[in-house]
Amino acid sequence: MSYMVKMRVGGVDYVGNGLRFSTEEEARDYGVALAGRWTVFRDWVVECDHQYNPSRSCGVNVCYDCLDHEGLALCFCGWARSGGDGRRQLEEMGENIEEE
Repeated sequence: MSYMVKMRVGGVDYVGNGLRFSTEEEARDYGVALAGRWTVFRDWVVECDHQYNPSRSCGVNVCYDCLDHEGLALCFCGWARSGGDGRRQLEEMGENIEEE
C-alpha cells in the first residue's frame, strides 16, 4: 500500500506529483511541508494509491487497503464513500436489491 499527497489549486479536482509514500504519516509530513512552500492552493489531502481487485461479495473492483469501490459512491454490500450504510441509502433512493 502506498499514499500520495494531492493539492487542490484552482478547480475542484485534486492533483498530485506522482510521489508515493509507504505510510500515511510520511505522506502527511510531506503534505505539511509542501503546503508551507506553496502560496496558492485551496486544500490538500492524503489518499491511498488504490490497488483494485475484483470483490467476490459484490462483484466490483475494491481496494482492499482502504475499501474504496472503484467508480461507486454506494454499494449494495453496505459500503458508502461517505462512511454511511450504502445498502440502506440505495434502498431509500428506491433501488430494489434482491436478497441472495
